Amino acid sequence: MIQPSRRARTREHKGAASLDERYLERSGSQDDTEEAPSDERQSFGQGPATWMTVRVSERGTSATLTQLAPGGDTDLTPSDIAQALTEHYNIEHGIDEEAIVAVLGRALTKPHSVMKCNQVIARATNAIPGDDGRIEWEKGLSEERLTEAYRVHAAIRQQPLEAVMKSDARGIIVAPDQVLARIHPPTPGKPGRNIHGEELNVSGRQAPIEAGAHVRIEEDAVISEAYGYVGLKDDELSIAPALWLSADAMRAVYIHLELLAKPPLPTPEMVHAMIAQAGVTQGTDDRAVEKLCSKRLSPKRKRYLTLARGSKAMNGEDTRIEYTFDPEKRAGTILPDGSIDFRERNLVIGVAEDQQLATVHPATEGLKGYTIFGEELPATDGTEYVYKAGENVRAEGDPPTAFYATVEGNAHVAGDTLHVKPLYVISGDVDYETGNIDTPIDVQIAGTVRSGFTVESGGTITIGGSIEPGATVVAQGDVIVAQGIVGEHTNVVARGLISMGTVQCKFIQNAAVLAKEGIEIGSYIFNAQVRCGGQIAVHTGGGKRGGSIVGGEVFAAQSIQATQIGSSTTAGTIIGLNADPVSAIKLAKLRKQLRELDVSIDRQLHSLGVDSIDVERLKNLIRQAPNARKAMISEAVDKLYEMAELREKVNTDMEPLIEKNAEVAEGATIEIAGTVHSGVEIDIGDAIFMVSKEIKRSAFYLEEEHVAHRSI
Repeated sequence: MIQPSRRARTREHKGAASLDERYLERSGSQDDTEEAPSDERQSFGQGPATWMTVRVSERGTSATLTQLAPGGDTDLTPSDIAQALTEHYNIEHGIDEEAIVAVLGRALTKPHSVMKCNQVIARATNAIPGDDGRIEWEKGLSEERLTEAYRVHAAIRQQPLEAVMKSDARGIIVAPDQVLARIHPPTPGKPGRNIHGEELNVSGRQAPIEAGAHVRIEEDAVISEAYGYVGLKDDELSIAPALWLSADAMRAVYIHLELLAKPPLPTPEMVHAMIAQAGVTQGTDDRAVEKLCSKRLSPKRKRYLTLARGSKAMNGEDTRIEYTFDPEKRAGTILPDGSIDFRERNLVIGVAEDQQLATVHPATEGLKGYTIFGEELPATDGTEYVYKAGENVRAEGDPPTAFYATVEGNAHVAGDTLHVKPLYVISGDVDYETGNIDTPIDVQIAGTVRSGFTVESGGTITIGGSIEPGATVVAQGDVIVAQGIVGEHTNVVARGLISMGTVQCKFIQNAAVLAKEGIEIGSYIFNAQVRCGGQIAVHTGGGKRGGSIVGGEVFAAQSIQATQIGSSTTAGTIIGLNADPVSAIKLAKLRKQLRELDVSIDRQLHSLGVDSIDVERLKNLIRQAPNARKAMISEAVDKLYEMAELREKVNTDMEPLIEKNAEVAEGATIEIAGTVHSGVEIDIGDAIFMVSKEIKRSAFYLEEEHVAHRSI
């Protein structure tokens, strides 16, 4: 075998080491310079004492002679060692004969000894790696630009649309079937061979690219499959269709953000394909598609265009009544002095006989909708209602479709029923000249209801003046008083049977007022008994008393709003919330009756000389009484029993009312914009809170069966 020169061999070894490192790197294996030790002796040659040990690297890139024992055989030759390497270690390639000659020469200088060494005696011929594959991007595209453009993919998914259009991301739009890049494959390189004669190959790396959404790779071409924004992330090239979809699936919008390059002009086929790829099957606007395809958009300006819309479900309309007049009763305007201006209240709605009052439009069926994905949106049909003809009203149709007045009068709407009531007009006061008034129709009084007189109406009562002490005013509808309601024995009731049942006046002083719904006061409430089933609002008109509730008892079901409660000079102010004003009044009367009975029973017991109702003791008292007093004492005992029986009945009647009075509407509050003075009692349901020191700007409410308050 021809041996190379030592210089050439050294150069070859250096090159081989470098190539071996490249081979290990490409193959992904661990460093092959670590040798697998093999201390097992292998005999060879002619003598029994001739042996050697060789370490072979795990991947067969080298073999190292570590020990050589000639065994006294001075005729040992390099060929013997080479043959042993083949037979015992399967080394067929890259044997360094010169190295073997040198090491054998040293060993034979002491043929009976064991020579230890670390001599490489065989090396692999390493492969020459091939070139890596590479990507050749088409004009206008580069890895850097595509990585930047990928930001658009996240921007276009934002909600709402305004957030998308605020994005500063810049993209690149491509068309379907557009070639985006060419892939140049790696080359195989020049093969090598390890010491066992096995071939070694180190090909170049594949080009770092993967096909993502709407991208395909055909042979050496990377091709777009959609009209949209192209972007590169983690070696994956993908396309996001230039379409924003609303979260409620009711709108598909073409998005044109700022671009890094001029976009291709889409064709209708491209746009329809993009819409279909997004799963949109309903509501495409062909005119919008044509508009998008008619002109290339500027890369520097943002635009959007709705390409598809869903159809909202249209619920059917409920039965609807259309009046020929304005049916709304409005609160009278409160003037600066707290008085009520009737001009805007719409109290009198005059209609003529046979005048049409209303037309009824029947309920309609609902119309189903759909999302842009073809998902059906259900719709409900309108609810059928039947409107009714009340007093002096004629209905036509079954169910009624039109209503007409049968008399001239004042039109009213009470829930689902129309009434026409003649109007009773009094141009002055209610006094001895008019007498008491009791009429089923609306009453309009220009002046004042004088002391001791009564006005009762089956409709609404409007009073241009005031209600004096001892007067009684009862309406089935509303009571509106321009001035005040005054007097300890004055009673005003708005039952709300044909309307909301409200009371509106300038002030209430020392009087009792009950309303089914709300009570609105222009100035103040003083030492009065006031209850309603809605809310009480006390405005700040009429001077320094404005907005105040001082003395008396004021209760509402929903809320009380005022500026000041109580005063530093007046005691006994109680305000509160309970569910039912009528029940509260009954309960208050029963509690008063109970207190009076307790006092009367205590007096009767004291007069009889006993401290409790003891039946046996009372019988003995009658038996032991002198004949002249026996009848009187017997009568007093009977009276005591009657009062005790009545007291038990009052307690029984109070039980359901106490339970009802404890109920409070959810969210019911008392809101005081100014001061709640010390000594005021606040009752909410069964809970009682005594104000021990002034509280400013607070709202009171029920919390876990206690009265709580917070700042407002």
